[in-house]
Amino acid sequence: MVAIGASTGGPRALEVLVRALPAGLPVALLVTQHMPRGFTAPLARRLSDAGRIPFFEGYEGAPLEEGVGFVAPAGWHLTVGADGRLHLDDGPPVHHVRPAVDVMLRSVARRFGPDALAVILTGMGTDGVDGARAIRAAGGRCFAQEPASAAAPSMPGAVVREGLAECVAPLEQLAGAVVQWALGRPAGHGRGKG
Repeated sequence: MVAIGASTGGPRALEVLVRALPAGLPVALLVTQHMPRGFTAPLARRLSDAGRIPFFEGYEGAPLEEGVGFVAPAGWHLTVGADGRLHLDDGPPVHHVRPAVDVMLRSVARRFGPDALAVILTGMGTDGVDGARAIRAAGGRCFAQEPASAAAPSMPGAVVREGLAECVAPLEQLAGAVVQWALGRPAGHGRGKG
C-alpha cells in the first residue's frame, strides 16, 4: 500500500509523481489531498489522465486493488478497514481538515504494517507527521518530497525534521523510489537510508 498525502500545491505534484509510475504497479494507492467539495472527483480523473494508473474518487466499501488508486473524497476521512476495503469517516476534522492525511495513514499502518509506504508531498502545516510516525512504528516506510522543491514546504519539512522520512527527493526521483519500493528493492534515491 502506498498512501500519499498532500495539500497546497498538491494537485500539480501528484500529477508529476503519478506520470512517472508504471501501469501494473503491484500496490494499491491512496491519496489524501486537502480540497473543497466538488474537486476530488476531477482530481482523480486528472491523475488517471496524467499517468498509466487509474484513479477514482474513494467510496464506501471500495475494494483495494493492485495498480489502482483512490482519492479521498472531500469532506470525508478515508480509512482502510480490517476487511481490506475503503471506508469513509465523517468524524471531526483533524488539523482543521477533513480528509486528513494523518487519519488515512494511521488506518493504513494498522492494516498493512510493514507493507505500507507513506509519501508526504507539498503542503502547509503538519498533517502527515503523526500518521508517518504510526507507519514507521508499524514497520513501514516514509518518503518525502524534498522541501526545497515543494510549492509549500511545511508538510514534507515536518516529517523530515522529525526524522521520519527515509528518502527525501524531488518528485521525479521520489517516483523512482516508490517504484523500487513497490518492486521490493531498496530505494536508493534521495538522502538517508534509501
